[in-house]
Amino acid sequence: MFNRNYSINYNKLKYLFIKLKNFSFNPHISTIDYNRKAEDITTLIFNYTNMTKYKYGLNGFNKMNLIIRDEKLYNSTIGLNLTQKSRNMIHFSYDSYILSQIIGHLLGDGSLSMTWSSKNPYFVFTQGLIRFDYAWYVFNNMKFLCKSMPRLGKSNRNMKTLYYIQVQTRSYPFLKDIYDTFYKSNDTKKMVKIIPIEILYWLNSISLAYWAMDDGSSTTSGSGFYLHTKGFSYKDVYLLAGILHYKFNIFVTVQNHENRPVIYIKAESKKKFFSLIKPYFHKSMLYKLK
Repeated sequence: MFNRNYSINYNKLKYLFIKLKNFSFNPHISTIDYNRKAEDITTLIFNYTNMTKYKYGLNGFNKMNLIIRDEKLYNSTIGLNLTQKSRNMIHFSYDSYILSQIIGHLLGDGSLSMTWSSKNPYFVFTQGLIRFDYAWYVFNNMKFLCKSMPRLGKSNRNMKTLYYIQVQTRSYPFLKDIYDTFYKSNDTKKMVKIIPIEILYWLNSISLAYWAMDDGSSTTSGSGFYLHTKGFSYKDVYLLAGILHYKFNIFVTVQNHENRPVIYIKAESKKKFFSLIKPYFHKSMLYKLK
């Protein structure tokens, strides 16, 4: 089996990300010490046991999919060029950890994007540098899907320069099914993110946790908890609210914040909600559950 030994000086890289003023910096593969073996790319990346069928959400289509035995065991594929054949083999059961994480990010700070020349989308996750530890955790979970290290960037908002770290995967066919479900064309032919009815099947404790880490916050008084859904329509947010109650028996209301919808988890359900998501919270984000 392919063996990749590498080490990344986490503290040094974090220092560079935060202190760097020259944004020409781009972490190179030379920061990773590894040994490559001339083996077939499929053998390189995957150690799988069998192929199996599963039903994917409410769409009702069946596929022969590669079921990952233990996603956490996979090594980084940073710097490797995967063939289309290899990418076509990558699928996950609808309740797998990595797919649940992606769904949670799509409700929060993640998105799927398509280039004009690509047939398949790639996943993008962006966080401010103040959340470097959390972003690095997300990257470590997904590094076997990524070709490059997280990149540093900056943007200007309200006359202020903001710095961010961004994780980006390769484009994969398995993401196309999710993209077609979560993204629809609006009146101006622009693709916008919606809440599909399939979320009823995809939403679980893992996806709830990543959603809350991305876009959750306790109220000022600490009595309840907000899930910031301002990027969605009221119709979509009411669907989410109904599913939270139906599937998890969590009591919520939809509030108007600056003419945009926000989900408020009532005090009576806050403890139950926290018990569902806390096991999957990164330690740097536990402050949100106090």
